[in-house]
Amino acid sequence: MILEENERVLFLEIEKQESRFQTYHFGQRQEHDRIQSFVPSDRVDDSIPGRAQRHRLTHLERHLKATAQQAYHLYNDSSFDVLVLMGEERVMHLLEEFLHATIMAQIIGRIYGSPDADPRDRKSLIENALRDHKADREIKAIADLKEHNPAEIARSLGSVVKAWNLFLVCKLIVSVGFHHQGFICKEHHYLSLEPTDCPFCGKKLVSVENLGRRDDRDSAASRGRGHHCHVSYHREFLTEYEGLLLSYTLR
Repeated sequence: MILEENERVLFLEIEKQESRFQTYHFGQRQEHDRIQSFVPSDRVDDSIPGRAQRHRLTHLERHLKATAQQAYHLYNDSSFDVLVLMGEERVMHLLEEFLHATIMAQIIGRIYGSPDADPRDRKSLIENALRDHKADREIKAIADLKEHNPAEIARSLGSVVKAWNLFLVCKLIVSVGFHHQGFICKEHHYLSLEPTDCPFCGKKLVSVENLGRRDDRDSAASRGRGHHCHVSYHREFLTEYEGLLLSYTLR
């Protein structure tokens, strides 16, 4: 769950003669690779024949094709989950013509301007892109769940616990501000709001301060039943659902 919420970013700085590939994960940024090419000026010059100008554009296209291919290889090698691009707008648009569709789908941020001339801190730029991406993902996750079959939605803590214990969970959305004391069986991941015994092993359930705690040693809610989404930026959307929302299936 921690890895899912801390996606590995490929930060790609694109210049006409150089592309720099950097990975960013858990606050650490490292250079992964770079591609350097000889690319003459590709600006239109009325004094230069059209054939020569097309030749210059070909050099740039070859450089960008090589950049796109390397990005695709890195993605296939699971070197990153999402992509942030930085470069002049015209160059970035040309690059995106060569990017594979799977890579295009992973772009979460575009920063326009020459990387060599931009003094801004790269870590801050990447973190901003990740925050915007996370906020958008939260909105989509909540919206998708609200469109789910109403008969298969648990909208209160008691109904969520019941569905959880029946192994019916498909998707669980929890606000990071959710807090409710409860009881669990750490061996069978059984949840209860009352101090009772586990129906599977008969042992007395262990009291925990918060059933929504992320620490998987203390919370069955962080163990692998379905997909989980922790909402940080749009917690107001979960207020009417006691801070959590769950979809389940009866099939």
